[in-house]
Amino acid sequence: MVNEHVKEISRLTSDMVKIPSVSSDPEGIAQIADFVKEWLGNNGITSKKVEYVKGFPVVVAQVGKGKGSVMLNGHMDVVNEGERSSWKHGPYSGRIDASGVYGRGTVDMKSGLAVQMHAFVELADKVDYRMVLTAVSDEETGGTKCSKPLSEKYSPDLVLVAEPTRSELIVLGEKGVFWSKLTAKGRTAHASTPSLGSNAIMLMMDDLRRLSALNKMKVRIPQETRDMVRVASEEFGSDAPRVSFNAGKIAGGLKPNVVADRCELYADTRLPPGISVDRIFKLEREMARNCDVELVQASEPNYTSPSNKYASEFIKVAKNCKSGMKTSIMTGGTDGRFFRYKGIPSITYGPGTMKLMHNYNEWVPFSQLDTAYKVYSSYLERLNGYI
Repeated sequence: MVNEHVKEISRLTSDMVKIPSVSSDPEGIAQIADFVKEWLGNNGITSKKVEYVKGFPVVVAQVGKGKGSVMLNGHMDVVNEGERSSWKHGPYSGRIDASGVYGRGTVDMKSGLAVQMHAFVELADKVDYRMVLTAVSDEETGGTKCSKPLSEKYSPDLVLVAEPTRSELIVLGEKGVFWSKLTAKGRTAHASTPSLGSNAIMLMMDDLRRLSALNKMKVRIPQETRDMVRVASEEFGSDAPRVSFNAGKIAGGLKPNVVADRCELYADTRLPPGISVDRIFKLEREMARNCDVELVQASEPNYTSPSNKYASEFIKVAKNCKSGMKTSIMTGGTDGRFFRYKGIPSITYGPGTMKLMHNYNEWVPFSQLDTAYKVYSSYLERLNGYI
């Protein structure tokens, strides 16, 4: 039997999924922001829509009074649906059946945002601290236009991010990210006399063989994160505790009968706790003997200590709501990192199975919506007199 809270969260998720708010579509982004603002207004909550960067709206609402504050952070944007023929149901159908809700963004992360919005409205007049809801529109493109400016403007005591964690994982940290551009420069010649030139593609391949050794690099994981990294290994596989190097995009050469004089490659290197972006940058420059290495973008590994008072209390509340709760780090990135860089504890928790993120036939089951709502509502009430 689906309870009334889950029914309302499912309908809200479905309504948001029906709006194709792909990051690259300004019209869809504007539409979803207007929807969130209107929904809050229809439920008695005054909100405002701000743009720190033109074209990227943030819906902000605040309730409660007091010195302490908690920010609920969720994103409205989604990735492209890909091949529509690969969807069993339409990507923006928002279909609800006997098991759950279907469509692009159900997992990442309109169901999590719906849980936060519902809890925010339900508890608006029941908290003795300030509770701030922020719905952002550029998480899928890096978060620098919405959540980063939010982290510069606001200094809450705690941030709760509703990215999908299967509602059975409490994520307190994430691996770092180092995006680099590698450029090999050769010398052109006719393909019938390649010895007269220098092939940039072959130079790049030579460097890639060396850089692949990063995948075997050992990192000393900080003591207080070891249990979380171990759980991450169980959840996400062997990549969790190690550096991972991925050659993601490559381009070079003119024609088969011309020796390539230039080759460019974009790589994504992920960093576990215990190693810095500067260290990886230095290593890649040393290992790439034929290529120039440029920094494209980066974020340091980051985490909130499980012994932090807000994190430990969240773990306790979550375990009371459902058995089998685990604490972990995440291999991907979230907007929570911007707040952790300021020393603000950030907890990532929400409905949705991570393996379905950015995948075809995304869907979220009612059971996960139910668990996530119980954890959020119980925890936010528990913070009365605590924050």
